[in-house]
Amino acid sequence: MRVLARCLALASFAAAMPAWAEAPVTFRQFAVDVDVNTDGSAVENVHIALQANNDALAQRIAQQPVTYSVSREKLTILEAYTEKPDGTRLAVDATAIHTQLVPGAANFPLFDDQERKVVVFPSVAAHDTLVYSLRREIQKPLIPGQFAWSSFLNRSVSWQDYRLTITAPTTLPLKTEQHGIDMERAQDGGRVIYRFHAAYPDAIAMDRAAVGPFQRMPRVFVSSLPDYAALARAYAELALPKEAVTPDIQRLADRLTEGIADRKAQAHALYDWVSTHIRYVGVWLNRGLVEPHAASAVLEAGYGDCKDHSVLFGALLKARGIQSEPVLINFGNEYRLPGPPTFGVLNHVITWLPEFAMYADTTAEVAPFGVLPFQEYGKPVVHAGATLPVERQTPVLAPAAQAVESLVTKAQLGEDGTIEGESSTIASGPFSIALRLAAKAIDREGQENAAQARLKSSGEDGSGSFGFPPLTAIDGDYSVVGHFHLDARPELLDGDTFALPVGLRLLPRPGDLLLGPLGLRNLKDNEPTPCYAGRQSETLSLALPMGWQVARLPRDVAIDNALLHYETHWTAAQHLVSVQRSVTSTIGSPLCEGETRREIAEALSAIRRDLNVEIGLRRSEAISEGQDPP
Repeated sequence: MRVLARCLALASFAAAMPAWAEAPVTFRQFAVDVDVNTDGSAVENVHIALQANNDALAQRIAQQPVTYSVSREKLTILEAYTEKPDGTRLAVDATAIHTQLVPGAANFPLFDDQERKVVVFPSVAAHDTLVYSLRREIQKPLIPGQFAWSSFLNRSVSWQDYRLTITAPTTLPLKTEQHGIDMERAQDGGRVIYRFHAAYPDAIAMDRAAVGPFQRMPRVFVSSLPDYAALARAYAELALPKEAVTPDIQRLADRLTEGIADRKAQAHALYDWVSTHIRYVGVWLNRGLVEPHAASAVLEAGYGDCKDHSVLFGALLKARGIQSEPVLINFGNEYRLPGPPTFGVLNHVITWLPEFAMYADTTAEVAPFGVLPFQEYGKPVVHAGATLPVERQTPVLAPAAQAVESLVTKAQLGEDGTIEGESSTIASGPFSIALRLAAKAIDREGQENAAQARLKSSGEDGSGSFGFPPLTAIDGDYSVVGHFHLDARPELLDGDTFALPVGLRLLPRPGDLLLGPLGLRNLKDNEPTPCYAGRQSETLSLALPMGWQVARLPRDVAIDNALLHYETHWTAAQHLVSVQRSVTSTIGSPLCEGETRREIAEALSAIRRDLNVEIGLRRSEAISEGQDPP
């Protein structure tokens, strides 16, 4: 299997299952034996017995892919067969094991040395068991001289018997941590044996969560690195030499900062250039999963992944005498580092500029200098540089207007039930990154397709177009204006109720994201969620045809507690109905947990109801606010 991260990953045969694992399958046996050598190389022997519980899934899993790195590993399929319920075994012929390149992921340019052997099982039906054994020889560890392992059990499948055995020499002591999995340690002469075991026969039909699997699933972490300081040193040894300042890099740094005396402004200019001129492409050959390319090679190629961005930015800064450090971080929704240092959680690299006490991420492409994407705030990080401490945390968002978004939609309802309108979105801070990326997606999809998709996501059918500043302007706030036409809905003038059209919405609605995921309706109120400080607002107005009026104006809403203020205000006058909604979050921690999460969950439920409020129309009469028509 393959660990595919935002940029940086440690490949291992992890029990992290692909998308089809959310269907009813059972691992009757999943056993991995790892024999580690003193230099960090290892041999894995794996035995899997996988059962499909219905015909449709049986056909889907009848081909089992196993991925490996051609330059670092050797993979051998030792045995494979289909076992029928009566015990009959149908062997997989050697000609039914195919080697192929690993398919790429959409919007993720990647070139690597990964191949996979696909085992095609014969005559697979419901309740059959696919049994196969393999040997993986890891000849080159990603970190020279070190061994690391991280894996988790996907609870949406049944695990009848999960076993992991790691044997290592006493001269290479391993640090271990496990949650929801039993562990025993024994010594046999000069070897130490670590045995992990778990059984979860009852799968969770619907696993809803807002934080990552390495924070909540049954999981194992193993590392020969004693602490994160050692991991930082190991990564620094790979990365820092790649920041060498060549004549080409010096000339570019001098040209980009010509006439700029302020050192922070110089760093800003260099950051903008790397962000807008070096496109994101992953080249993961040999140790390329964790080792960056030389800054000179990245500059010449004009592309690279997060590690490559970091070394080029670092080299340009060094050319101007500005210190920087590569920083390891999680780009997803993992908010805790395990005790044993691995790259299982640390899957991304950004840059720290100690002179300005600032983090920067050039791979965000469109992030203003000094602004990070939402998922990088409040995260534990590891600094692979000279300053201490090694383990730190990125700042949380400040409550005072750091992340702000505003949507204003003005629409006109015609006599035939069509709606014409304009949506204007303005965003600052991390919201401006999201809005610029939305504009980039519009460019990629084409305006007509993009408008149809955005309207469809709001439950509307229609067409539209957009206007926005150049995407090369990545500083400060950002705005997008959209014009839309909704298909005729004559039923709106025949008494049907409806929500005011949001138009061409490109960012989350008030409450969503800042307070947690609004769309996860059944998420338990004891499940932690990422949360942020910031402000969101929307103003929606609809001009009605002459002779029409709102039959009943919805009531205003106000929610106040120590964490947030949410309010909704409705108005209706002279054939115009409008609603203003806003939420201000002052949450000061990266995760909403415990009592904070319970308060937020209650507020989200009320906000969800408010966002779904509908109005109805009737022929004009004197209607007083909040009263039913006579």
